[in-house]
Amino acid sequence: MENTAGIEAPKELRALSVFEIIKTSIRLYLDNFVLFFVIALLGYLVKFLDISFFAFFGREHPSIFFSELIGLFLMLWATVALIITVSESYLGRPVTIRDSFHQGWSKLLIYLGISFLYALLIIGILVFFLIPGMLWVRSPFEPLKISAIAIFIVIPAIYLGVVFSLSPFIAAIEEKEIRPFKFSRKLVQANFAKVFLVEITVLAFFLLILPVWFFIRWFPQYVQQMIWQFIIVLYAPFSTATLVVLYHKLKERSSSALPLVKADLLKGCLWSAGITILILFAAGFFAYQLTTNPKFQEFMFEKGSAKINFTGGEKLERPKGWVALRSDEAG
Repeated sequence: MENTAGIEAPKELRALSVFEIIKTSIRLYLDNFVLFFVIALLGYLVKFLDISFFAFFGREHPSIFFSELIGLFLMLWATVALIITVSESYLGRPVTIRDSFHQGWSKLLIYLGISFLYALLIIGILVFFLIPGMLWVRSPFEPLKISAIAIFIVIPAIYLGVVFSLSPFIAAIEEKEIRPFKFSRKLVQANFAKVFLVEITVLAFFLLILPVWFFIRWFPQYVQQMIWQFIIVLYAPFSTATLVVLYHKLKERSSSALPLVKADLLKGCLWSAGITILILFAAGFFAYQLTTNPKFQEFMFEKGSAKINFTGGEKLERPKGWVALRSDEAG
C-alpha cells in the first residue's frame, strides 16, 4: 500500500505557529489515514487477540506472559514504523507498509535505547527531588510543604521532559551521526513555549476522548477494552503526526537556533510552574469534591442495583460510578 498524498515541507521559514503545526498534522493524518491506521492496527493486533482470548479463558491462562511480551514487542516495532512513515509522508516520499516495518526494524534498537534513557532521566529527576522532600515532610498533614515539594519536583521534570521529548523521534528518523538528546535540546530550547503548547494540545485531544467512557462503561469489561484499544489505534497516528511535524518544523529553523541562555531556561521554568499549579489546583478541587460533595461521592462510588447471581453463591454487581466490576461472595 503506497502513500500518494504526501505533504511537501514548506520552503520558506515563517514564524513557528502552534495552529499551523496542528493544522498540518490533521491534514497529514487525514490524507494518509488508511496507511497510518493499518500500521497502528498491526501494532495492537496481538492486544486485540488477547482481549478476545482471555475474555473466555481468563487472565490466569499460562500463555498470558508470552502473549503480552509478543504484543509489547510488536507495538514498539509498529511505533517506530509509524514514526518513519509519518516522516516520509510529510516529506512527500512514498512509502509502503512493508518498507516502513523494514526500516523500523533497523531503528528499533536505538529507539528503545533512547526511549529508555529518556524515561530514566525523568524518573531520576523525580527521585532526586523526592527523597529530600520526604525527609523534609515528616507529617502527611502538612499541605503547604507537600504542595511546595510537588512544585519543585514537577517543574524540572516537565522542563527536561519537554526539552528532550523529541529524542526518541530523532532516533527513529535520523541517522546515527546525529545525537538525539543534544539535537532535541538544540531544537526545543529556543522555542520551548510553543513546543510545550503543541504537546499540551496533543494531550488535550486525548482528554477530549475520555468522556466516551461514560457511554461504554455499562458494556462488559472485554468490550470496553476493545473499544479503548480501537480509540488508541485512531489516536496514535495523530499524536505521532503532530510530534513528527513539530520536529520537522523545528529542524527547518535549526540553522537559526540560539544557544541556551538564562532567558530560555527561565521561560521554560515559568511554563512548567504554571502547568504544575494548574494540575495541583485540579487535583485539589477533585479531592475537595470527593470528600465534601455527597452527590459527587454517590456518582463515583455508589453501587447499582443490577446484579448477576451465579450458582455456588457468586454474584457480580455493576457499579454506577467509576468502580470496576467486582465479584463478591454472597453472604
